[in-house]
Amino acid sequence: MSDEQEKPTTTTSTTTEETTPKEEAAAGGEEEEKVKEEESTATFEPVVKLEEVEVKSGEEDEEVVCSFRSKLFTFGETLLDKGTGNKTWKERGIGDA
Repeated sequence: MSDEQEKPTTTTSTTTEETTPKEEAAAGGEEEEKVKEEESTATFEPVVKLEEVEVKSGEEDEEVVCSFRSKLFTFGETLLDKGTGNKTWKERGIGDA
């Protein structure tokens, strides 16, 4: 390695106050020029065309005999209590049964 290594140089510059177009328009009495936005005319075609498929869940022919609101709970350790043996009830969901 040589003793003469390139040292990074830093430069500082001062900026003058610049006015925005709105300030110039207000100062000069000129109206701000409005830019008209254009709508995109691009069209996209799907790469793969899929057909609509009828999906059966197996519950189509079933009849509801009794329905009620319920909550589902689990009993166990939480992530914070892992290994301490401290078990609590935790609500896992709510819905119709």
